[in-house]
Amino acid sequence: MSKIRAGALTQEHIGKTITVKQRETTITGVLRGFTIMGNLIDDTQFGDHGVTRWAVGNVTVRVAIVPDIEASFDSRATVELA
Repeated sequence: MSKIRAGALTQEHIGKTITVKQRETTITGVLRGFTIMGNLIDDTQFGDHGVTRWAVGNVTVRVAIVPDIEASFDSRATVELA
């Protein structure tokens, strides 16, 4: 069984049995889809003279697992691949 981070899921993992673990939550099932969502934070510093800089904020991975479970995890959550 190999382990990856939730943010590293690809289309090749769809249809495979996975176990997602984060803190006290563990979900096991067949992956039927996923979405990776993130946001950007304005990281402009005082004195940047009109130059806008953006930094990556929180990244969340939403997984859909058979049987009919949808859950959101931090992109750093551990995913075990069967």
